[in-house]
Amino acid sequence: DRAAKGQTPEYNTGSGGFFSRLRGSRYIIPESLKRIGNKDTWYAALRQQYDFDILPKDDERSIKFVQDTRARNGAYTQTEAAQTPYDIHNCPEYPPEGYPIQWPILEVTKNWPTNDATPHHEIYQGLCVFDYRTELHKADNYRHAELPFVVRDDPAAARTAERWMHPGYLDKLLMGEEDIQRRTEYSP
Repeated sequence: DRAAKGQTPEYNTGSGGFFSRLRGSRYIIPESLKRIGNKDTWYAALRQQYDFDILPKDDERSIKFVQDTRARNGAYTQTEAAQTPYDIHNCPEYPPEGYPIQWPILEVTKNWPTNDATPHHEIYQGLCVFDYRTELHKADNYRHAELPFVVRDDPAAARTAERWMHPGYLDKLLMGEEDIQRRTEYSP
């Protein structure tokens, strides 16, 4: 029984007993979709290494990592010219009239030109931002109204962000056990 071994049911060890090794069992990536994503053995082995040895599942650690990264890099705030009748970080239970606020595109691009790739921390933001752990009921109301919003601090997304920012992970992910060249585009 997985619970008796202290393992969560969504993770498997991939190291089973004699018969599972004979059957060729391998690690099944948690939260993976049946037909979408990399199903290669090398990727399953990479994820198993990260999911168990390097960054075992710990939602609080992952969320803290993302919050610390956000604090270190600076948070996005509303620019003076982009005021909304609601606080995007403390939105009402149900979408207010006229939600989401929109601005003329020339006004938005004047604040952050399309040819400027440097981060701007004062932006035009009209979408409500909900905390996954405390405001999911609000997000559901906006979803039922078929209106856009942003969800912050989702544990699954935080785990992905933490893994992708771990030193060396992307190098291993992009190359795997393959020795092939990748193509890219350069736009001057």
